Amino acid sequence: MQAAIGGWAAHGMSGFDVDKARIVLGAPHEFNVAIALGRKGDGTHLAPALPRREQPSPRASVDEFAARGLFPKRFEAAR
Repeated sequence: MQAAIGGWAAHGMSGFDVDKARIVLGAPHEFNVAIALGRKGDGTHLAPALPRREQPSPRASVDEFAARGLFPKRFEAAR
């Protein structure tokens, strides 16, 4: 969130070789995550197949999985 406030985009990554990253970057053992950080471009330098992927995904709306305050009534039966 702090990156976005500063006008940057941040994206946590997985599936990388943690041990190799530690060696290449000289990172201590406690560091085991990777975050891509940059500014969003206009897409003119993307390979031809990539702009199609730059569309919003059909994710659930925040209202479907998050609530403010007390738990909604729909969760009471699970108690």
